[in-house]
Amino acid sequence: AVRDSSPPQWIVRADGIGPLRVGVALASASSTLGEELRVTESGCDHVNPTTMPDGVLLMIIDDTVARVEVDTAGVRTAEGAQVGDSESRVLELYGALARIEPHKYTYPDGHYVVVAPPGDTLHRIIFETFKGRVTTYRAGRLPAVQLVEGCS
Repeated sequence: AVRDSSPPQWIVRADGIGPLRVGVALASASSTLGEELRVTESGCDHVNPTTMPDGVLLMIIDDTVARVEVDTAGVRTAEGAQVGDSESRVLELYGALARIEPHKYTYPDGHYVVVAPPGDTLHRIIFETFKGRVTTYRAGRLPAVQLVEGCS
C-alpha cells in the first residue's frame, strides 16, 4: 500500500489545530496525533508533539488540551493570519470579530488582538503584537486562552 506522506494541514481555529480540538483528553489527543503525549506536571504543562510543525505547543490543563500556542511563521489560522503579519492585516482579516487590548507587559508597543468567533462564547484566538507585528498567537478555551504567563 502506498502511504500518503504529505503533511496534514495544520490550520489553527479558535477550537483547535488541524484534526485536534481543544477540550479533548490527553489520551484522545494522543490517538488523534498518533503519538503518545506525556505531561510532567499534572495541573498545567506544555507538550510539543513531533507530528506538528515546529513552533506549535499544546497547553494541557488537568489532562485536557486547553489551548494551542504558535510562535513561528508558517502556521496559519483558517483566515490566513500568522506570526510576522502586521497587526493591521489581522484586523483586516477578522474585521468586527477582533478587538485590540493593551498588552499586560509591553504596552504601548504591545497589544493583544482578541478574536471572538461568531456565536462562540467558549473559544478565542489571541494574537500578541509588538510594534505592529504578530509575535505569537494562541487559540483555545476560555479562561486558559487568556493566561498571560502560560502555566506559571
